[in-house]
Amino acid sequence: MIIKNGFDATLTQVFVHGFFHGDPHPGNILVLKNNSIAFVDFGIVGHFDEKLKDKSISLFYGIVENNVDMVADALTYMGIDGENVNKDELKYELSLIIGPLQKSSLNDVKVSRVLEETMDIALNYGLRMPLPFVLFGKTVITLEGIGLEYDPNFKIIEASKPFIEKLIRQRSSPIYVLNSFIKNALKFKRFAETFPEKADKALEKIQKGIIKVDIEDTDIKKLSTEIDRSSNRVSYALLIAALLIVGAIMTQISRGPVIFNISLLALLSFLGAGFLSIMLFFSILREEK
Repeated sequence: MIIKNGFDATLTQVFVHGFFHGDPHPGNILVLKNNSIAFVDFGIVGHFDEKLKDKSISLFYGIVENNVDMVADALTYMGIDGENVNKDELKYELSLIIGPLQKSSLNDVKVSRVLEETMDIALNYGLRMPLPFVLFGKTVITLEGIGLEYDPNFKIIEASKPFIEKLIRQRSSPIYVLNSFIKNALKFKRFAETFPEKADKALEKIQKGIIKVDIEDTDIKKLSTEIDRSSNRVSYALLIAALLIVGAIMTQISRGPVIFNISLLALLSFLGAGFLSIMLFFSILREEK
């Protein structure tokens, strides 16, 4: 019961208040009468804003319900720089971790290892988790150590299910939806009020040349590279043609030194054209490989 109360207290801090103890080791936890739990020494704390709370609840609910789609969506949303993620591969790897958690006790499945593997998978797909979520992972790992010491048969998923389901019901209620709508409406109102001023400042900076816009596009880069290569090839071809023309003219004029019955200048022009032709040929071969 004490472990269950402590775990529920942590979930309440994180998912209800969005403000939680970041270092809940045994010295920072007091057991009061009626098995109540008190936390002390808030030297390390974490904070979840509404968006992070919402997606973390979806993530936790997906784990509890063994819903890999929900877990993958929540991780992708929370992840920093999480663009172009292969969702099918991500879901497959997550299913290998989430599946064994169901009906397992702390003694059978280490939450710390599950979190570590989940973070590794997220990183492999370019998903860097926000710092508050990483701190929450540290908090869960610390609580796991306490649970293993006092109640190794504590089933963390089963214990979490009623709490998470209650949160989901609350967030689906008309009152919660209405409050969310009002908050978003107020945000939009503030945005609409400040937009003209911000737009004027941005236009003023553009007119003064203060704003620098950097656009990175792989297709544009490829096109630019191809244009550069084509220009170089045209330049080589023009030089080769010019040298051949000069050589042909010099053979007709026949002025200056003669080698093998060919004017030296004509011979040098032909050799230069041949050398450039070989360079161009090998350059094209390298680009095609």
